[in-house]
Amino acid sequence: MRIPFHPLILALLLVPSLATADDSALLHDLFKREWELWLKENPLFATSVGRHEYDDRLPEITVPGMERMVKESQAFRA
Repeated sequence: MRIPFHPLILALLLVPSLATADDSALLHDLFKREWELWLKENPLFATSVGRHEYDDRLPEITVPGMERMVKESQAFRA
């Protein structure tokens, strides 16, 4: 069975090659910052994955804490 040529297929194949090294570095930086925030906000999880700098904390389950987490999540999406 032959697949007909379609410009959309070509465009989808080219999209990954359009990303520059700067874009890749920015994306990896975003992942790193989000991971660090996740560990800070979830100290029990951080301990479970071997990160012990948050061992003196417990998760903050308060309305102000939740509002702060929502704002930080929105900042990552922006």
